[in-house]
Amino acid sequence: MEVGDTVTTPDGKGTVRSMGAQTVEVVIGSKTRRYESGKVDMVYDPLGKIDKGRTDTALQFMLGIDAHRLLAEYKFNPYVLASSTKIRIFPHQINEVIWGLENSKIMIADEVGLGKTIIAALIVAEIRARGLAKRILFVVPKSLQIKWKNEMEQRFDIPTAILDSQYMKSNAEPFGDEFSYVASIDFLKQDHVVVRLTGEFDVIVIDEAHKMKIGTNRLKLGKHLAGNTNVLILLTATPHDGRDEDFMARMNLLAPFVSDIRTASYLWTRTVKEDVVDLEGKTVFPGRTSHTVDIPLLNKERGLFQYLEQYFDRIEASATTPQEQNSVRFLRHIYRKRASSSLYSLRISMERRLERLGTSEERPPADWGAEDPDEDDDLDFEDRTNYDGFSTMAIDDEKRIIRKILETLKGLGCDSKLDNLVRSIQAIKADKPDAKVVIFTEYRDTLEYLKENLDYDTGRIDGTMDIAEREQALK
Repeated sequence: MEVGDTVTTPDGKGTVRSMGAQTVEVVIGSKTRRYESGKVDMVYDPLGKIDKGRTDTALQFMLGIDAHRLLAEYKFNPYVLASSTKIRIFPHQINEVIWGLENSKIMIADEVGLGKTIIAALIVAEIRARGLAKRILFVVPKSLQIKWKNEMEQRFDIPTAILDSQYMKSNAEPFGDEFSYVASIDFLKQDHVVVRLTGEFDVIVIDEAHKMKIGTNRLKLGKHLAGNTNVLILLTATPHDGRDEDFMARMNLLAPFVSDIRTASYLWTRTVKEDVVDLEGKTVFPGRTSHTVDIPLLNKERGLFQYLEQYFDRIEASATTPQEQNSVRFLRHIYRKRASSSLYSLRISMERRLERLGTSEERPPADWGAEDPDEDDDLDFEDRTNYDGFSTMAIDDEKRIIRKILETLKGLGCDSKLDNLVRSIQAIKADKPDAKVVIFTEYRDTLEYLKENLDYDTGRIDGTMDIAEREQALK
């Protein structure tokens, strides 16, 4: 940079008047202003340089050509972007990134563990690099907010803030000209939040999209967002959960005029593990077989489940309004799932329930959000178990039944599901002593229970852990 050069500053274009060690004086119109050197950029003006009799050296010329080539390739070739990220990339991900860049509203339905988050982030990063994504929103389950924030910032260099009630209270106008937010779908679906989701978004990514179903506020939110964004990416490992109408409702978020499953096929893509290869064409995942293991319950365990059903039968029989009936059915569904995950998980739930009842002078209203039947993420469930309840059964009666269930749980002295798991691990280890075993659980309580009761060197990973914690757990 020299005196007389044309430059850009935070206040517009101007001409360099003088230069110091760390500052530059620039004439803009009739005013002279001083800036730090880092805030002043040269305006590329090759004809102006020739007019002043200034030419580049051969090395500067070659560096300039390379810089323009790399800039153009980075902006328009997703292979370059993929090779520069801090992740291992696979061909199917590159192909889906290219497809995503060519289609503005899509669903990525790859099998669990195939990097849907990475694909979506690569698409967002590419659009952002082209200067086309300044207003970005990631809509995810509550328990995954921190994970998404860390992924975007640490692997893709996209500064991202968590948008929640506290953030919105401290920021009167959170939706300015440029932002990148990650937010819980159950926070955003609230009416008082939806009305603030104004303006046009550049990119919206919705994770766990299969939870948007007909009759839920999640789908209502999806419709609002779909109509106010240029790019919409839905992510799910379960594109079709058995209900055609729910599947088509999600497809209509992407293309309102699609009328049947066959004609909607161009809107979504799915890769399964058997089809995944690396950049050399080698198979990534070993072959696998699946077996359903039936676990007969012992008489004591069967009696426990009968107590649990009687507990909810009593509550449902005393329900007097549709809201109360829906709340009871929803909670019965959740407790069944907890009990199926592990008896320990059921015990934790019942202890929380009893503790809540023991401190209640007045029972809270039955507001369990039964219109969203899939709202059973760990953190949501624990929050609601602690602070919500029914209004249909006398507290003393309910406490008596819960104590009976807890007494039965503590006196079982057996766990058929755990015993069966131990035998399965022993069979694997007998054939391959060095084999590593991965066990998935739906609830963190079950995860903790297994860690304490399996006589092996174990680690744990869950959705609340950041990238560094996960990497440490894998060592």
